[in-house]
Amino acid sequence: TERLPEEATRRGFLIASPNGPAEADGFGRSRQSVDFIRAVIGDMEATYSVDPDRISLDGFGTGGSAALTTGALLPDRFRAIICRAGSGQTLLELGLEPFNLQDLGIVLVHGDADGVTPASQALQTARTFLRADLAVESLILAGRGHVDFAEKNAELCFSKMPISRKRLRSSQTPSLTDISAALTL
Repeated sequence: TERLPEEATRRGFLIASPNGPAEADGFGRSRQSVDFIRAVIGDMEATYSVDPDRISLDGFGTGGSAALTTGALLPDRFRAIICRAGSGQTLLELGLEPFNLQDLGIVLVHGDADGVTPASQALQTARTFLRADLAVESLILAGRGHVDFAEKNAELCFSKMPISRKRLRSSQTPSLTDISAALTL
């Protein structure tokens, strides 16, 4: 997603876009995935001036699902999770409790014409999270497929990223001006 780094630079924050390790069951389903993300965060903190309370995790497709799972496993490391064109299926299949995400802002962004991960999975994830009383915002983009909305909607993705570790109501649309780091899976 070429527009994401451009938008990040414009807003004055860092993005790490690592290629995660290949895994037989898919990225985000093993300790290796979590250790990888933990190492990326450590490298960014060692290299740049990163406020540890302003780290968000953003993923696309399988990476979006992995972002939710990683957020549930390391909730004290992130302030927000954005899942684009993914779902919470992995999180639930692994038996992780959505409750672990209670202090994070969560944004689910999905195209209604997605033929890879149906929008119904994102909506099911949103309903599950709302039943668990999580701060979640679900954005379903009309006419968008699996890959065609990410670049065109970088501004949208960034504008919905919560900036506070405190619980947010889904109706809030915070500013991103003080986010210092985000990870894109």
